[in-house]
Amino acid sequence: MSSADPLLTSRRAAIGLAVLAAGGCTVQGEPPATGPTGSSAPTGDTAADPDVAVVTNARRELGGMLDLLDRASRRHPDLADVLGALTALHTTHDEFLAEVADTAPSSAGGASVPARKSALLDLVRSRERALQGELARLAGRARSGPLARLLASMAAAVSQQVSVLPRPKEAS
Repeated sequence: MSSADPLLTSRRAAIGLAVLAAGGCTVQGEPPATGPTGSSAPTGDTAADPDVAVVTNARRELGGMLDLLDRASRRHPDLADVLGALTALHTTHDEFLAEVADTAPSSAGGASVPARKSALLDLVRSRERALQGELARLAGRARSGPLARLLASMAAAVSQQVSVLPRPKEAS
């Protein structure tokens, strides 16, 4: 990896975070949705707000990815810097989502961490692409415009980070 790549990634991450901040990253900016009775008061039933389910799903997917990255960084400390950029990105995304809806973070379950670096990077790349697709799908399901933009921006940020992951020969 060339020395310019980390700077490019940092610049992209900074721009992505600025877009998130400027885009009104919370559902709170939306006009209150009315409940079944026509009142704008929350019903207390999270099933009544489909965006809570969207946020819960996104946080579960991010939690699973964060778990994998944590275990991978411990098994392959020499890749901690490379995986650290993804960890920082997903942690920031999870924090944004926690502000959107008061849901508990969770994990989608853990894949085993391969012993070979090349296999690990292939797994991370594959799981990150799956996360990107899921975030894009969830963006399409979101009823709130700001939430949809946040999730779509997250998907784009994941794509950018995956594009600068080292190929196995670069990581050896």
